[in-house]
Amino acid sequence: MCIRDSIAHFVAMVPFLADSQAFNDLPDMWCTSQEFIDMCAGDYEEHAVLLCNYFNYVDQAQGRVDYESYVIMGRGIPEGVTSYTCLLYTSDAADE
Repeated sequence: MCIRDSIAHFVAMVPFLADSQAFNDLPDMWCTSQEFIDMCAGDYEEHAVLLCNYFNYVDQAQGRVDYESYVIMGRGIPEGVTSYTCLLYTSDAADE
């Protein structure tokens, strides 16, 4: 299992909890990655941001400058408004 698979598995093990359940009477809330880990639960945004942060950290620690990770906000079917993590290979060698 590669490091990205292990990271994705770790993030996926954190339970999903909608903001409406975690923060009564408040609008959509975004937690920091530390708050998300401390709460041991979060929604799509928290999962996507944590996964993106871990990917960027590991790539930087390993000196991998040919990968960049981003959080993408969108609408999915049937999910509705949701968040995704995108891993982008940026090497110029891909253009050859």
